[in-house]
Amino acid sequence: MKQLIDKAGVLPNADLTKINLAEKLTDQKMIYIPQKGEQVDPSLSAGPNNSNGASPGQNQVINLNTAQLNDLTNVPGIGPAKAQAILAYREEKGQFQSVEELKEVKGIGDKTYENLSSYFTV
Repeated sequence: MKQLIDKAGVLPNADLTKINLAEKLTDQKMIYIPQKGEQVDPSLSAGPNNSNGASPGQNQVINLNTAQLNDLTNVPGIGPAKAQAILAYREEKGQFQSVEELKEVKGIGDKTYENLSSYFTV
């Protein structure tokens, strides 16, 4: 995202602290950059957590194709190593076509998949 913003430029009143500059962009993804001091609906935010503050245990489902490292590590049973493996798999193979594709990620077998699958969507 940083490269896009560098090319496009930003207005002086844009609040770049409200977006994740390291986020990998995908086709047709809309990015909203709020003005400084503007209150933003969390569902519109592309901020560092890109979530509404609810933990996965509160019925929040995480999209495997847009999840960031911190989103993944908030899921019970996923530590930094598994989160990195999921991100590496997505980087190498492209977007997940189904949640079941998690079984192809190194370190996630059938049993782990059973415990994790309800936390994710694509």
